[in-house]
Amino acid sequence: MVRKPDRQANWDMLGAVATPVLLLVDRQDIGQNGLQKAMLLARYLQAPLELFLCEVSPGPRAGRDLSVPARAQEYLQALRQSIHCTDVDISTKAEVAGSVVEGLRAKLQRSAPVLVVVPTTARDGQEVSATDVTRPWASACGAPLLLARRRPWRPVPRFGAAVDLSATADAALGRRIVRLAETLTRRCGALLEYVFVAPGPVDAAQINRARQRLESFAGQRSSGWLYYRCGDPVEQLTRVVLERDPDVLLLGASDRVSRGGAGMGHGDVLLVPRAVA
Repeated sequence: MVRKPDRQANWDMLGAVATPVLLLVDRQDIGQNGLQKAMLLARYLQAPLELFLCEVSPGPRAGRDLSVPARAQEYLQALRQSIHCTDVDISTKAEVAGSVVEGLRAKLQRSAPVLVVVPTTARDGQEVSATDVTRPWASACGAPLLLARRRPWRPVPRFGAAVDLSATADAALGRRIVRLAETLTRRCGALLEYVFVAPGPVDAAQINRARQRLESFAGQRSSGWLYYRCGDPVEQLTRVVLERDPDVLLLGASDRVSRGGAGMGHGDVLLVPRAVA
């Protein structure tokens, strides 16, 4: 049995990342915003980039009509040739499946990308809401999933991360969110802010324990600011996102905050899975 690369170990590496950033190519992403952000991430992480196009062919013929992947591969090759880049190793792959989610799930069973980028493509003049794709994409991905909107990042990107620092929190998920946020911040030269929403008022001792838990998750002194709010997590996080306006908001992929928070603000959403497959 071939052992898959350990995605979490990749985030703790200081050098190049061996496994690729995977971009789910969408022909309707006219501005290629997803491609631009995937290229940036691959460059910052010193990782290869794979362009993956899944053609949908419902029914029993899915995966058997070889003419469909041939046309898709031609599209990918043209897209690859339009990229003028010498510092990122770029590969392409086209496949057929009954649905894009099904194709992505099958792809991830055979490979272990360090991060997946999915553009929230504009259709009929309206951008597809990240909320519309959160549940199927998050359930299909064992890797962190970036829902890339049309807005470009600032020259110095701003990252925000919602993390539960309470005593009853899921420590494994919190650690993954914090370490991913810290790694991306260092690699991208970004600014980082954390948000912790407590259900009720917190005193100085609770705040100090939350800070200690954040440092524990990071494994070192955190490079980010920590904001506290009290009340409903989705409501309070929405307020903070509107105030701080991050380019990328990191969320746990399978909790209530991700379902309500994926549509917050105008920036991208990076969903972090509870378990790394």
